[in-house]
Amino acid sequence: MRSSILLLSVLVVALIAGCDSSESALSREEREAFEDEIQAAILALEAAIGDARADDVSACRLAAISTDGCGNPSSFRVYSVTDGDTLEIQRLAARADSLNSAYNLALGTEPPCVTTEPPPLVLEEGRCRFEPQIVVN
Repeated sequence: MRSSILLLSVLVVALIAGCDSSESALSREEREAFEDEIQAAILALEAAIGDARADDVSACRLAAISTDGCGNPSSFRVYSVTDGDTLEIQRLAARADSLNSAYNLALGTEPPCVTTEPPPLVLEEGRCRFEPQIVVN
């Protein structure tokens, strides 16, 4: 909680300072603290997701953990509604997304606006997973 208050204070200072995109309003230590908190949020989410076990692919869901410049989900984690606390998973995913957005805002950067199709979900050996995607250039 204390680190969240610190990071929110840094964000407010960055917003007041104008967040020039050519120069970060965050010091190296502040960036590292933000990155550590984002990583901790993602690790907590992954722990809550666990093995994402299910009997049917219909129990599999996606949780967005970051968004692009237009607010579209751009990064996901897979979970099962039958294996774990769905509300807690959604809360932790929203926290990771919020921290990622605040970090980008504090840095004065905005991810590009790219529509990303959610990856198809599959059930592999009783576990929810992304379907492998082949990218052709």
